[in-house]
Amino acid sequence: MKKKNPKHPKLYLDIIHQPNQIILTYISNRFDQNGSRIIEQEILNKVIHENDKNYLIDENSKQLSLLKKYIEIQKKVLVKYQKDRNYDSGKILNSSIKSMVGFERTFEDWIVKNTK
Repeated sequence: MKKKNPKHPKLYLDIIHQPNQIILTYISNRFDQNGSRIIEQEILNKVIHENDKNYLIDENSKQLSLLKKYIEIQKKVLVKYQKDRNYDSGKILNSSIKSMVGFERTFEDWIVKNTK
């Protein structure tokens, strides 16, 4: 089976405008010692031509699509592990899938809250 390093989806939370740059805050698949997702930042390398809220809604909708694809791929891999009786890897992957499904709900809640 081909192994790839997946690029985890990001839930963008805010846009910070500074004099010479635009910074996006987001949460992804990184956790602190308490198991909470870490808020991170990245510099946006393009100019936003729409208002901040619409930009975040659009980007998070794209990221949600990526997350759903990621979950589906992981579910297929889990089935393969189960067929191969690779139970230890299956348990780890199942836990990861549950975490990502929870993240999917966070995305959906954010989108519902911000599209009102």
